[in-house]
Amino acid sequence: EGTGEPLPGAAIRVGEHTTTTDLTGYYELEVDEEDGEPQQVHVTKAGYQAYSEQVSFDEDADEVFQDIELQKAAIDPHNPALPENESRE
Repeated sequence: EGTGEPLPGAAIRVGEHTTTTDLTGYYELEVDEEDGEPQQVHVTKAGYQAYSEQVSFDEDADEVFQDIELQKAAIDPHNPALPENESRE
């Protein structure tokens, strides 16, 4: 369950465009509209479950605001130092 608190340092990716959230959890990313076709927004941060959502960008809109809430990753009982979806390779 998310806390609703800002999460600095999360990686945001849409296509080949990437950025990272700042200390207040805010991010800004310039994206091509791709003829109004929806695009996948991917968000990752160590210790949290990866997030992905399809978002439509209106070519007439100057900005799109997208609040994203990441969920803490479950802890691997065999290695409590790592979430279940991470490994030490």
